[in-house]
Amino acid sequence: MMTIDVTDVNETPVVDAGQMLRFDEESPAGISIGLVTATDEDATDNAPVFSIQSGNEDGFFSIDAATGELTLLQEGVNRYDYESFSLLVRATDQNDAQLYTEENVVVNVDEIPFSGGAGTEADPFRIKTPKDLDEIRNYLGSSHADKYYVLVNDIDLQEYLSEGNPGYNNGLFWERLGYYENFEGHLNGNSFSVLNLKINRPNEYINGLFGYVNSAEIINLNVSVDPLAEIVGKSATAILAGSVSEGSIISNVHVSGKVNAEPGNVGGLAGSFINGSVISDCSATVEVVSTGSAVGGLIGANSGTILRCHVEGAVTGGEYVGGIAGISNDQRARV
Repeated sequence: MMTIDVTDVNETPVVDAGQMLRFDEESPAGISIGLVTATDEDATDNAPVFSIQSGNEDGFFSIDAATGELTLLQEGVNRYDYESFSLLVRATDQNDAQLYTEENVVVNVDEIPFSGGAGTEADPFRIKTPKDLDEIRNYLGSSHADKYYVLVNDIDLQEYLSEGNPGYNNGLFWERLGYYENFEGHLNGNSFSVLNLKINRPNEYINGLFGYVNSAEIINLNVSVDPLAEIVGKSATAILAGSVSEGSIISNVHVSGKVNAEPGNVGGLAGSFINGSVISDCSATVEVVSTGSAVGGLIGANSGTILRCHVEGAVTGGEYVGGIAGISNDQRARV
C-alpha cells in the first residue's frame, strides 16, 4: 500500500506589513538601507525571492533577491526633492511563481543639516543646495559664531523661490538669513554664485540674502538677482545684507541686479555698514532706486572702511546719493 505525504506543501510567503526603512539624504551610493523581511513556512528549505514591483521608477534602489537587502544605487538624494519612497515589494515562493505576496515598504529620507561637514574651520558645513543655504537660518546668534560654511557649487534659487516650493513664502520670496538673531558665522563662497535671488517685502526692514550680519565674515561670493525681478523692501535693504556691523569682514563679494526700497539706507551690496567693519575688493553691478536718503551703489549708509571696491550702474535717490556710498557719516569712515 502506497503512503502519500500531504504535509509537505508550498506556502505563500508573506512580506511583513508596515515595514519602514530610512537613510540620510546626500548618502553615498552603495550603502545598505536595511532588510525587507518576509515570513514563509517553507523558509528552511525554500527562502522567498524578493523583487521591487513599483515605486522605483528612477532606479534609486536595488533589492537582493535572496536576502531582501535594500541598497541605495544613486548618490545625492535630497529631502527637498524626495521625502520618502513607497516601494511595492514582492516575495515569491522559489518553487511556485504563482505563490507570492506584495506589500508597500516605506523608505524615509532623513534630513541632515547640510550636505556634509562638521561646521568647523577645518571641516566647514558644505552648502550644495538651496535648502542648505536656507538651513543657515537655524545657526544664528552668538552661540553659532564659531560655525563655518563653504559653497561647493553654484546655488540657483529660481525653482526654490517659485510657487509651491519652500522659498516662495506667499509671494514674499527669500526670507533674509538673520533678523531676530544675527548671522555671526564665517561663509566662504569659494568663488561660486547664488543665482536668481528674489525678495518682495515692501513692508519689511533689513532685507537681502542676509539680514543682520554682526561680527561675521563673508568672502569669495557672487550674488545675482533674478533678472526678471528685484530686491524690494523698506530701509536697510540690499542684495547681500541689510545691515553689516561690529567688525564684520566682507571681502571679494560681487553682487548684481536691481534694488528698489524705501525710505532710505539702501545699497547695492549692503544697506548700512557700521562701526569697524571692513569691505574690501568687492563690486556691484546694479540699479539702485529709492526716493529716500542714504542711497549708494555699494553701501547706503557707511561708517566702516571700504577698500578697493567699485560700482557700475545707476543710483537714484532723494538725498545723500553716491556711487560707492550714499553717506559716510562717521569720522572713522574711510573710502
